Amino acid sequence: IFVAGLQVVGARRGSLSQTDKMDVMHCGMCAILEKKGYYRLVSRREDGYPVYEQTREINMEKEARGELLRDAIISYYEDLLKD
Repeated sequence: IFVAGLQVVGARRGSLSQTDKMDVMHCGMCAILEKKGYYRLVSRREDGYPVYEQTREINMEKEARGELLRDAIISYYEDLLKD
C-alpha cells in the first residue's frame, strides 16, 4: 500500500515525516480501491498529493475487507504491469 502511495504521490526527496507516511498510505489505499469503485480521484493539492472522494461505503466483515484489499492490490499491480 505504501509503494502504491509513493507511485501515486510521486517521488519525494528526503525523508518523510510520520504524517507524510500516513498521507502516502492513505493515497495508496485510495488508489488501490479506486478501480473497485470505492474512491475516485477528484483533484490534486498544491503539493502534488491526490485528493480522493469516497464513492461508496465498505460495509463488510473484517475478513471480507481483507479479501477485497488483497484482490484490489493484485488488480492494481496487474494493471501497472500491463502498461
